[in-house]
Amino acid sequence: MSQLFKQHNLVATTDLDSARDEVARVFCPHILLPTHQKSKIDVVHNGHRFGNVGLNYIRYGDEITITPGQLSDFYLVQIPLAGKAVVKAGNHTVFADRHVASIASPDDYVDMVWSDGCEKLIVYLDRQAVETSAAALDRDVERTPVRFNPEMQLDSPAIRSWLRLIRFLSDEIEENGVLLDSPLMSAHIEDTVISGLLASQESNVVAGHERWVGNRAIRRVVDLMTDQPEHPWRLLDLAEAAGLSVRSLQDGFQRDLGQSPLEFLRSIRLDRARSELFASAPGSQTVATIAFKWGFTHLGRFASMYRLRFFESPSQTLAA
Repeated sequence: MSQLFKQHNLVATTDLDSARDEVARVFCPHILLPTHQKSKIDVVHNGHRFGNVGLNYIRYGDEITITPGQLSDFYLVQIPLAGKAVVKAGNHTVFADRHVASIASPDDYVDMVWSDGCEKLIVYLDRQAVETSAAALDRDVERTPVRFNPEMQLDSPAIRSWLRLIRFLSDEIEENGVLLDSPLMSAHIEDTVISGLLASQESNVVAGHERWVGNRAIRRVVDLMTDQPEHPWRLLDLAEAAGLSVRSLQDGFQRDLGQSPLEFLRSIRLDRARSELFASAPGSQTVATIAFKWGFTHLGRFASMYRLRFFESPSQTLAA
């Protein structure tokens, strides 16, 4: 993977202490430890900040553990460009890869492991700016901190729209575009990035959650399947839970999520199977056992769907 933002290099070092200190200048103090004694550290941090938003490219080389604890003053969206990461944010664990990003909210205790060769595009968002924008959408936010769902599904239609904005900003930074030099445009762009994230990623902001799934009945079905993906859901069961006809349910899912209810359920089950494969100690589980647990009775079909979604076989994830 080629580096992003090469013209905006902030750190390039093989010294662990130097890497930790320099990265901390941009984000916050943190513990930085290689997970293996013979790990080779090769740190590159490129980045550019405009107002309350910053875009960063970071790699560490070999597998490494990073523990910033509470971020306090900012939100952090971490989008893997290569490799994988396990990110613990509060009570949630996110298994991040090219399909799943992580979002750490300021009051979450954050601890993470980046795999060998992991590279990330990291979006920094000032806490006060996010909470000011959120308060304009939902008055209750004035009385409670904004908290995002730590797991961001990069394949969802809403997030794909937000990522197009991030790619546009990345191109502007790469090409030293003039838009970010204009205070008026810069302020407008950072507001769009923040409000776009609130509109597309599930959070405790009511307006953002309603935009994530625009129809309350559809959201009720999404919550049901997310909370109980192991249940043998039928379309008729889901339609009854939503108070809709089967046709209306299917139309609503296509409109709000760009897929059918059963495709959405299958994606959740694949994600849960992947999480369990990732977390299993060697020899403690088999691919077949985990596949059957999550409702995949045809192993060949499961392996095919899994590879199509995650670009590796279930056995490769289990062995990682």
